[in-house]
Amino acid sequence: MASNGTSSSSVSIGYASYQQQYLGSGDYAPNDVASMVLFFSIIVLLVVSFAFYFWFTEWYKIAPQQRHEEGLERQKEVDLLVDNIKDQVKAAFKLPILSLAMIFYHGAFFAPAYPPLLLHHHHHQPSPISKSPSYYYPAGSPTQMLQMSSPLPWHASKPPQQPSPPHLASLATYLAPPPPAATATRTTIVSREQHNVWAHRFHHAFSLAFLVGILVAVIMLLVAVGQPAVPSTSATLQAALFLLVLCINLFLITRQRFYYRQRKQLFGDDDAHMNAIYKTHFDDWDHTLANWIQLAILVIEFFQLLTFPLRDLITVNSFASSASTASSSSSSSSSFSRFMSLLLNAGGLMPDMRTPVWYTYTLWSTFIVTAISLLVAILVHGLNTWQPYKVPNRWVRWCLPVATLLYIPVLTTFVSSAACQSLNVATNDYAPTLRCHADNISQQLYLWMSLIGYVIAYFLMTMFLTSYERIPLRNEIAFKSISVAFIKNMGLLLAIVFLLVESTTNKNRLRAILSIIILLTMICYNIKTRPCYVDKVNFFRTASFSCILWTSVLVAILSDTNAAQNLSPLTVICVIVGGWILIILLFIALYCIYYRTSTKASTASTHGDSSSTSSSSSASIDCT
Repeated sequence: MASNGTSSSSVSIGYASYQQQYLGSGDYAPNDVASMVLFFSIIVLLVVSFAFYFWFTEWYKIAPQQRHEEGLERQKEVDLLVDNIKDQVKAAFKLPILSLAMIFYHGAFFAPAYPPLLLHHHHHQPSPISKSPSYYYPAGSPTQMLQMSSPLPWHASKPPQQPSPPHLASLATYLAPPPPAATATRTTIVSREQHNVWAHRFHHAFSLAFLVGILVAVIMLLVAVGQPAVPSTSATLQAALFLLVLCINLFLITRQRFYYRQRKQLFGDDDAHMNAIYKTHFDDWDHTLANWIQLAILVIEFFQLLTFPLRDLITVNSFASSASTASSSSSSSSSFSRFMSLLLNAGGLMPDMRTPVWYTYTLWSTFIVTAISLLVAILVHGLNTWQPYKVPNRWVRWCLPVATLLYIPVLTTFVSSAACQSLNVATNDYAPTLRCHADNISQQLYLWMSLIGYVIAYFLMTMFLTSYERIPLRNEIAFKSISVAFIKNMGLLLAIVFLLVESTTNKNRLRAILSIIILLTMICYNIKTRPCYVDKVNFFRTASFSCILWTSVLVAILSDTNAAQNLSPLTVICVIVGGWILIILLFIALYCIYYRTSTKASTASTHGDSSSTSSSSSASIDCT
C-alpha cells in the first residue's frame, strides 16, 4: 500500500512499502483523532458482538430447566480443556535431552530396534532344570519378536507364552519374577521411558535443532541491535527475525506432533472418545446461529489470508505506476490502492491506518491484553491446583471464538511491528517515512516488545485452541483440534513469508514459491484429513484456499514478468475475479457430479448394512 507522499523512497523499500506512513492528500489525509476513535470503536463493537452471541446461544436459547445440565456438560469440557493444556505444556517444554544423548552415545539413533535387552547367567551355577536363558533382538526389522532359547526355570511349569514385541520387552522384564540372585544378573536394562524417547527420537532431535536456531537468531539480534548501525544492519535484522519466528513456529509444530502421536499411543485405535472426536463426519449442517457464526469466521479467515497476496498486488501496481508518467495512470493507481486497502481492512478485521499513533495504540493494547491473559491463566490454574474449583473457570470457553477470530490479526500485529522496526535503521533513507518511526518510539524497546509479545501470544493461543476437544453435536460446524493447529500454523507461516521474505526488493520469486508451497500444503491437508466435521464445509474451504492460491500465482507472474506495466488496475481485478469464478464453478461441478453421488452411495450402503444387520438379528431371534 504505497502512499502518494513517499514516491521517492518507495522504490528502495520494495515490497515493504506497506510499512510506510499513509500521507494521503486532500480529503484522504490521515487524522490522529479519527484513528483513535476508530480503534476503540472496533474494540467496543467486538466486545458487544461476542457478548450478544454468548447470551443468545448459552442463555436465551436454553430452557431454564436445562441450564443446570448444560452447565455441567460445559464444566466437563473445560476440565478436559485444562487437562489437555497441561499435557501440551509438558510435551512442549519437557525435552529428554539426557536420554537422547544416551541414545546418540550408544549409536542407536538410526538402529531398527532399541537396543538389545540381554540377560546372562553365571556359568559356575547352571540351572538344574534347563540351560541358561538368553534374550536377544535379532538384527532384523523392529517388528521381530523377542526370542528365547529355552523357558525360564521359574516358568518351567507354565505353558509357553507368546513372544513379546520389542517395545514391551523391558516392561515384561520388570513384571516377571526376578531370578535367584546366585543364578542370574542383568547386564542391560531398557526402561519404558528410555524406549519412549527412542521411539520419538526424530521429534526430539528436530525440536533441539529448532531450539538451536532460536538461540542463534537471538544472538544475531543482540549483536545487530547492540552495535552502531551499518548498511548491513537492516538485512541482518530481517534475516534474524525470519529465522527466529520460523524456528519458534516449527518448534511448536514438532512438539504438538509429538503430543498427538503420544496421545494416540496412549489411547489406542479403539478408544470410543477419540474415535468420536477424530472420525465423526456429517453430510449437512443445521441453520443455527452457532453454525452461521462459524461460517462468518471462515469468511473472515479467507480475507485474512487473502490480505498478503493482495498487499503484494498493490505494491506491484505501485511499481508500474511509478514507472509510468501519465497522470491518469497515477490517479487510477491511487484509487485502486484505496479500494484494496478498504477491502483488506474491513474484510479481514485487520484495520491499519498506517500512522505512528495507530501503530502505537495497536501494539501496546495487543501486548497488554496478551500479558494479562497469560497472568490470568497462571493465576486461575495455580489457585485451582491449590484448591480445586476455588475460581470458576467455565467462562474460559467463551474465549475460544475470540481467539479463533483474532489469531491471525494478533500474531501478525507483532510480526509486522518487528519487521517494521528492522527497517527503522538510520542507514535506510526511507526510515523517517515508516509508520513505526516517531520521536516517542524507541526502536529497541518496540522490537523486543514485539518479539516477546509474539512468543507469549503464539504459545498461549495455539495451545489454547488446540486443547479444546469435545464430541460435536449432530450437524454442527466444528473442527478437529489437530487440524486447527495445522491450518492456523500454515496461515501464520504464510503471513511470515509475506512480511519477512524479500521485503525490501522489487522481486518476489522466493516469497512466491514459499507462499505457493504453503497454500498447496493447506489444500492437500484439507482434502486428505477433512478437518471440519461437516463435509460440505471442507469442500468449499478447499475452494477458498484455491482462490487464494490463484491470487498468489497471479501476483508472482505479474511481478516476475513486469506485466503489470501493461495492465490497468481494473484489468488486474477482472483477472483475479475471473479466476475465482472459474474455480468456484469447477468446484460446484465437482460437488454436483462427484460429491453428491458418493454421498448417496454411502447413504445407500449404510441403509443396506443396517437392514442386513436387522434381518440377521431377527433371524437369530427366530432360531432361538
